[in-house]
Amino acid sequence: MLIGGRQTGKSTILKQLQQEGIIKNIATLDDLSVLGALAGDTEGFLEQMQLPAAFDEVQRHPKIMLAIKKKIDDNKRPGMFILTGSANILSYPNVTESLAGRCVFIRMEGLSTSEYLDKPPSNFIKQLFNASEIKEIHPNFSPDFTEISSSMFYGAYPEVRLKASEHFRDKWFSSYETAYIERDVHDLNKFLDVVSFSNVFKLASLQTGNLLNYHHLSVETELDQRTVKRYIEILTLTFQMTLLRPYSSGGRVTLIKSPKIYMNDVGHASYCQKVLRPSGLDTGNLLETWMFSELRKAITLEENIEIYFYRTTTGKEVDFILKQGDKLRAIECKSKKTITTKDLSGLHDFLENHEAALGFVLYKGDKIIPLSSRILAIPMTCLYS
Repeated sequence: MLIGGRQTGKSTILKQLQQEGIIKNIATLDDLSVLGALAGDTEGFLEQMQLPAAFDEVQRHPKIMLAIKKKIDDNKRPGMFILTGSANILSYPNVTESLAGRCVFIRMEGLSTSEYLDKPPSNFIKQLFNASEIKEIHPNFSPDFTEISSSMFYGAYPEVRLKASEHFRDKWFSSYETAYIERDVHDLNKFLDVVSFSNVFKLASLQTGNLLNYHHLSVETELDQRTVKRYIEILTLTFQMTLLRPYSSGGRVTLIKSPKIYMNDVGHASYCQKVLRPSGLDTGNLLETWMFSELRKAITLEENIEIYFYRTTTGKEVDFILKQGDKLRAIECKSKKTITTKDLSGLHDFLENHEAALGFVLYKGDKIIPLSSRILAIPMTCLYS
């Protein structure tokens, strides 16, 4: 099953698989006639489908899962069905039980910068965890940072990124938000107040890269915190936003417990923040949002890597903590060309409390520079070079 935000390319993959003869039929549940036929006789609809078959946007009719479960139990031949969903179907009642042991889930996101440039994936993450000392790390990088600004402005949705038109981008995101609320959000909550949900969405986009503040959102939207929390939950279930959890090792340092919130698509975030052009767009929380997106996509190519952030109650912070088994790699995002001692305070604090960890500053300089025996500064273009 392919799960991911709307317009990330799930349907395109299904059409390609059909053209290659890998699947015979595609039933798209965004088509109201198909949705009506399924709702009327789910099992009968499945019986007349030539297998292997695909069902696109299954969150629109979750009861199909029980019929698919029965079909699989009757015939355990692998690969009979390919499903896609624009909402996290695992959160739906009874779905987890229906698919347990019968389905492989693949999270699909928009284009990484490497994909857009038609380059192989960077081996940066692999090097981080293969190395036991910073002197063993030698990633490729480019001295040209213009691609980062472009990626931050257009984002990762294939249609917007490939057209690279400022006018088209603005029109596309406006239409996207309307379709998203009318389809995906409505499927999750038919009685939702569209205006208040849209307000929470836009205000939350302004918090991208920051600690999630439910109280602030509640005050600004004049909604109670329970409603705000439900709306944020919907935004995460439909892959519009991600809540990044704080790292906790159970040590002596007192850490905050609030998550950070990120827009999944940095281009959408820049649109919501009314950024009008890509030039010079490579600083602040939007840059951190872009980096989180690139890291999130990169770690899917490796085994069992988890991502967190680190922040103490005294304000010591590291943007990202990558964890693979007992290995910890701390990454700080800096838009500067020169790194100062002050920029390393969060990394030093984390490394002091985690003796086996290594620290990295991804910055806008043009050299790989050892900053200490356990901290290495690397041009951030290493994420796609």
